[in-house]
Amino acid sequence: MAMQGSSQNGNLRAIRGGFGLFLAAESVVFVTLIAARYLTAGGNIGPYSEWLGAVTTALIIASTLLARTGRSAVARGNNPAMQSRLKTGFWLGVAAVAAVLLQWILLAQHAVPVTLPTAEVYYVLTGIWMAFAIVAGFGLYAAPVRGRRIGGYTVDNHWDVDASTYFWMFTCFGWIVLYVVLYIL
Repeated sequence: MAMQGSSQNGNLRAIRGGFGLFLAAESVVFVTLIAARYLTAGGNIGPYSEWLGAVTTALIIASTLLARTGRSAVARGNNPAMQSRLKTGFWLGVAAVAAVLLQWILLAQHAVPVTLPTAEVYYVLTGIWMAFAIVAGFGLYAAPVRGRRIGGYTVDNHWDVDASTYFWMFTCFGWIVLYVVLYIL
């Protein structure tokens, strides 16, 4: 029996390592697009709403902190706290995506041409981030649902929660980098 537990632990380590490589590979997309942002930095894409970018950043950070504490709660065997925190984190993430969409609407209202090179980069960067946020948000939503369906996670078996929160934290880090690149630099 000890051998089986050891084998499962080794498999989980391999899965976590593979997931870490997946996240590292996904960061290449952001790095490439940020490089494109610097190639087009001479232009002005229009009236950014810095306060809306800051609100999005605050929502994402709060959401990520909740997801992280939810992961910690399930690691201690507290499924109800995990359920609550991931659910709240999910809804804060939805609000963050809505804030980015609102920024797009504001840019359209100010008649910023989409074909402007810097505008193209802005829309692509934030659009790809939103795609990541939607997929990661689905994970935040699905992990507690699956946990209820299987009768709760255990201290030793909560990989779904780990994976969804790691992916959400990656998405948060991606937004923070984008916020600095697009709104501050």
